[in-house]
Amino acid sequence: MEYSAVHSIDGSQVDVPGGHILPLQRIGRKRYLSSMPWSQLRQIVPDPRRAEGRRRVEHATADERQQAELRNEIQRGFRGAKQQNAREYARYLAMVLNGERDEGWSTPVFCLWMLGDLNVHGASQVQNLLPRQLVGRTPFGNLGILLDGETQHVAHLLLQENPEDYGLESRQVGDRMVGVEIHHDLTVREARQIFHDRNRLGVTASKSVGLSSDSFDPTTSISHFLRETVKVNTRLPEEPVPFSRLVATSTDQVKGSATQWMTFSSLHSFVATAIFGRSAVRGSKAIVRLPTGCHQEVAQKALAEAAELLFGFFADEFDRRSDSVIAAPAVLAGLGVVLHGAMPWNLSGNYSLDEAVMLLADINWDRDPGVWQGVMGKVVVDAATGARSLSMAGGIHEDGLRVSTALTDRNSPMFTQIRRPAS
Repeated sequence: MEYSAVHSIDGSQVDVPGGHILPLQRIGRKRYLSSMPWSQLRQIVPDPRRAEGRRRVEHATADERQQAELRNEIQRGFRGAKQQNAREYARYLAMVLNGERDEGWSTPVFCLWMLGDLNVHGASQVQNLLPRQLVGRTPFGNLGILLDGETQHVAHLLLQENPEDYGLESRQVGDRMVGVEIHHDLTVREARQIFHDRNRLGVTASKSVGLSSDSFDPTTSISHFLRETVKVNTRLPEEPVPFSRLVATSTDQVKGSATQWMTFSSLHSFVATAIFGRSAVRGSKAIVRLPTGCHQEVAQKALAEAAELLFGFFADEFDRRSDSVIAAPAVLAGLGVVLHGAMPWNLSGNYSLDEAVMLLADINWDRDPGVWQGVMGKVVVDAATGARSLSMAGGIHEDGLRVSTALTDRNSPMFTQIRRPAS
C-alpha cells in the first residue's frame, strides 16, 4: 500500500499556537488513530443538534453551514430514539466520571472525518519495534463530521450544559480523554460508505446476551442470582431442577424443541416488574436503582422464595410452553407484577406469596384466541382453512399492561375472560 510522505518532525514545522496538535498513529493511507481531551474534539465538531433546520444555522459562519450541510447528507436526524439514547448515554458517562463504574466501563472510539487541512509530521521509531509515531497539526477553525459517535458527542454536550444535574463540574467533562479515528481527504461518497459500514455491518449482541453482561444494573444482578441459585420442583425428573437449565442466556428466542422455559431477557423483565410493579412494564434502558427499602440482599431472598413457589406451581404449564401462553415475555412481566403485591418493600401490598399464586390458579393458559384475544398477541386466520390461532408476536411493551391488568384487576372484564368458569 502506498502512503503519503511523512516529514521528519521539526520545531519550525509544527506551529503549536497556530492549531490543534494531535498524536497520530497511521492505520491506513488516509486514516489515523489519535486521542485528545473531549473539549478539543468539541472545537472540531460543532453541536450536531444545530445542524438541522434553517433557523438553527441562520447565524452560523460559512464554514459551519458547509459542515452542517455535509453532516446532514451523511448522518441520520437527531430526534426520536437517537435523542433518547443521548440522554441515557449522558447518565452513563456521569457514572463513569463520578467513579461509580470503577474500570468496568467502555465507550467506542469516535470516527471523525476531518474536513480541513491535516499536516502530518514524523517522529522517530523506538528500536524498530513500535509503529512509527506521528504528530498532526490542523489549524484552529477547521471543522469535522462524526461518521460514528454523534450520540456519545451529544451526551458530553448534555453533561457540560448542566453538569450540576449530574453531580459533575464542567471541567471533568472537557478534560475527559477520548479515542478518535481520524479520516482525512475523503469524498462525500467515501464518508457516506464509512457511515453505512459502521452502522449497518456490525452485529449487535442479542438482547439476552447484552442484559446478562450488565453487572452494574441491580435487576440484572438479581436475575443472575435467581438463575444460579433457584431450584424448581418439576414433575420430571423428581429432583429439583437448577433454574440455570431453564433460562437461556445466548438467544432472544427459545425454540420449540429446546428444554429451556425462557430467555434471560424474559427473566429480567419478570424480576424488574416484581421489584417495581407496573411502572417497569414499559421499561427504560436507563440504569436503575432499587426502590426504598429494597436492598439487593432483601430482593434476592424474597424473589428466590417467590420464584421457587411460582415456577414450581406452574412447572407443567412451562413444560408445555408451545401450547401455553405462560412463557410469553408479556405474561412473565405480568407474573412479576402479581408478585410485586407480595414483596416486603411494597407497602401497599395486601396479600401473601401463597395468595398471589392462588390468584393465578384458575387461569386458562391455553394458547386459545378465544381466551386471550384483546389481552395479548394477535389472532391469525388461516386463509385456506379458516382456522384461528393466536400469534404472540407482540412483546412486553405492546401487551404487558393489558396482561398485568387481566392477571390482577378483579374489576376488569379481562380478569374473568382469561379464567376458567367455576365448576
